[in-house]
Amino acid sequence: MPTMDWKAVHERHKRGGRLRYGLLCVAGVFLVAILCVTPEIIEMFKSTGLLSVVFIALLFLLGWLPWRTVSIGSRQIPFAQHRDMWLLTTCLIVPIYFLSLLTFSYVVFPFIPAVRGGGDYSAAPQVSIIYRDGKAEDKEILLEETAAALFVAKPQNAVGPCEWRANPESRPEVTMIGRADISKITYLSPSKAYTDC
Repeated sequence: MPTMDWKAVHERHKRGGRLRYGLLCVAGVFLVAILCVTPEIIEMFKSTGLLSVVFIALLFLLGWLPWRTVSIGSRQIPFAQHRDMWLLTTCLIVPIYFLSLLTFSYVVFPFIPAVRGGGDYSAAPQVSIIYRDGKAEDKEILLEETAAALFVAKPQNAVGPCEWRANPESRPEVTMIGRADISKITYLSPSKAYTDC
């Protein structure tokens, strides 16, 4: 029976540990760089507090559970036990995935710019509207535009777009304006509130 070279095994283990810690340090540097460039992420975590920690924990579980099941299954265990482990893992992953989607919609979605399909209207364009009866509305934030209507809100409504994304209870009063009632629409620059967030 061949003998194992324990010194070589130990050396490989030490090299693997150094490599893992090196990759962890590189990932940490990239994370700090991303946080410095995008202060919205810091604001997102501050405004949602504990729920953002729950969101990260759920994402961690979504990756860790299958990895743990595979690593345990790689040991020589009977097929029936391995199958039962995967069944249990699947039963845990499905509700965790659903909960992670719910927390994503509360934590992350309000900070995705509206032009990319999210709920952050701080960079949404402003419009000036002149109605057919001559009445004018100046500088309203364009929330949504369809073939039949415009959905707008006043920039100062409910403290403004920066507060809309940070506080779920702070929502503006939305006005629907039919295109048949509009004489002229002027698209202005994005909301100035974006630079003040």
